Amino acid sequence: MNKLLVFFVVSFFALLGMHAYAEAQTIAVAEDFVIQIPTDKPLEANYTLDISGLNFDNETQREQFVSMWVANLYEVTLPDPAAQPHLCNLELRLAYQSDWNQAEWNTFLESLSAEWVYMYNKIKSH
Repeated sequence: MNKLLVFFVVSFFALLGMHAYAEAQTIAVAEDFVIQIPTDKPLEANYTLDISGLNFDNETQREQFVSMWVANLYEVTLPDPAAQPHLCNLELRLAYQSDWNQAEWNTFLESLSAEWVYMYNKIKSH
């Protein structure tokens, strides 16, 4: 009985997470890695990144690259790479910078673009 309950609880939270992922605003990511959060909508903690334009050679490259996108203020994850290999989730940790608006988040994310370009090129060259 306990295993069945655990299964249903885990399934519930997995579905809840997929629903939140599906509802997130989508932002296209190009090879310049300038990510701009829409300023005409309320700030959200989660955005969907469309990384289809990055043209990774294989799954390993994509997973290796996305695993590097983690810091105190943000994290990027691949929620379901088999079903949607071109999408990933960007979580902004709003609690750390609760007074920032979209423009301030955009400035922060833009400041990271050179580092992301470097990491991308390094992974693509191996």
